[in-house]
Amino acid sequence: MADYPSLGLLTGISYQSGVDYYSKINGKFHALVEKKYVIKPNPNITMVSVDCDEYCKFLDAAQWDTAVGFLMKGVDKIMAAGCDVMGIVSNTGHLAYDAISRKYPDVSVVHIADCTAAAIKAKGLSKIALLGTKATMTQSYLISRFAAHGIECLVPEAEEDLDRIFNCIKYELGFGVMTNESRNYFLQQVGSALHDIRAATPHMKCMHWHIEQARSRVAAHLSLPYP
Repeated sequence: MADYPSLGLLTGISYQSGVDYYSKINGKFHALVEKKYVIKPNPNITMVSVDCDEYCKFLDAAQWDTAVGFLMKGVDKIMAAGCDVMGIVSNTGHLAYDAISRKYPDVSVVHIADCTAAAIKAKGLSKIALLGTKATMTQSYLISRFAAHGIECLVPEAEEDLDRIFNCIKYELGFGVMTNESRNYFLQQVGSALHDIRAATPHMKCMHWHIEQARSRVAAHLSLPYP
């Protein structure tokens, strides 16, 4: 595997995203390489999974520095194994992005907001709805990164909504399920945000088309298994 760069992935927050990343990275890699000996080779990946339960304890208490320190223990294991590029398999895990970059300046750390911003700007958009953990919706580690790309994030304002969305992520999405009640609630939140975007851009018909496309895609993506 010396021909290919090594990739480190921090996962466990939750494991669902780790499974998704691992599967899709392998699929993309296989689409780009040829058979080497017997079959197509796998990418050189080191994955470290941390305890999401302990992690959530720090997030619930808004102990951001403690959460970062906890994640760094997993990062240290990845770096000890050796990697050229690292990815954080979680929006919220990007709390630790700056700490990782400072401690390991020679390793390229992919920032999820940079990749997402590129896709958003490719569609000619500059304002998005951002739903995630309470930390993602209230702290600056993603919002400011998007702002650096000229993208404004709309997040729910009510504390009740912030808590309900985070609870859905912790207790449902983190385990690969979503109840009909939660699905409808998320669609309601997305619809409200998209309505605000449309109201702010009444003259941009092309953007409105993208908004309607986004609404339908969100509905499709929320068709997850449920109890």
